[in-house]
Amino acid sequence: MIVLEDLKVRNLSKSAQGTADNHGKNVKAKSGLNKSMFECINCGYTANAHYIGACNILRVGNIQLAC
Repeated sequence: MIVLEDLKVRNLSKSAQGTADNHGKNVKAKSGLNKSMFECINCGYTANAHYIGACNILRVGNIQLAC
């Protein structure tokens, strides 16, 4: 099964756009998002935030498929 999220990619990368000479805005902040870790406050499980997001998208896709 393949599940997709309807991301508005243009909005996600808009403020980081720039050139080699004129860097975009919030580039450092957006760079940090790619390295974000998620920790469950209940059990302490730790994983990359992108992995957790992908698991959540798959879970929602499975729920929708079951209906």
